[in-house]
Amino acid sequence: MAKYVEFKSSLPLAKHIILPHIELRNLTTHKFFDMANLKKEYSNGVITVVWQPTKCTHAGVCVHTLPKVYNPKAKPWIAIENASSEALRNQVNKCPSGALSFYENKE
Repeated sequence: MAKYVEFKSSLPLAKHIILPHIELRNLTTHKFFDMANLKKEYSNGVITVVWQPTKCTHAGVCVHTLPKVYNPKAKPWIAIENASSEALRNQVNKCPSGALSFYENKE
């Protein structure tokens, strides 16, 4: 059974807390956010890097391999334009948790 956390859109909510077993429901719009399947995509036109935060184990491989691309203190934390597509592919393939993946964009 799913657990729900209700909140009003006018209240501050810690955006960085990720609880994969909880769905958030906004009382104003009644939209549901499935935190377990949350994905963020970053594209440079050639490839798109996909980040799934609930899979991330914070091993730091991405940050140590390409620090100009992955900066946890920045927003957005992935600056895909700071590396070549080949460097991104190589780094994403080293992600130990599978939180990072990529796909080739169709031209």
